[in-house]
Amino acid sequence: MSEHDAPTNQHLVNEFHQAMLRVYQDAKRLAGYNATYFLNMINDHGGYETARRLLHTPNVPTGLTALWQKGQLSISMENVVLQERFDPLFTDDDRAIARQRLIDYGFRPHR
Repeated sequence: MSEHDAPTNQHLVNEFHQAMLRVYQDAKRLAGYNATYFLNMINDHGGYETARRLLHTPNVPTGLTALWQKGQLSISMENVVLQERFDPLFTDDDRAIARQRLIDYGFRPHR
């Protein structure tokens, strides 16, 4: 899949969308972080497009910093992107960005 191709597996895109909604819910429940902007992005663009946009923004998303401060990086969008089941949705570059952000915050991703 090239960097600009949309994924063709709609079931997997839907599954990722639900996972992104869980990131929002878990951030609120486990970290006390109300990621309203993140939720609005998901509602406006879908979970997959939100992840792609956030991965390719030059600045680290504030949500990642908030989850780091609460010791909850395991529930971050970046960690979800690295789940093997979502490999068909993301490029190697996408995964490298997610992995490096987590490493930069002292979190060892599972892969």
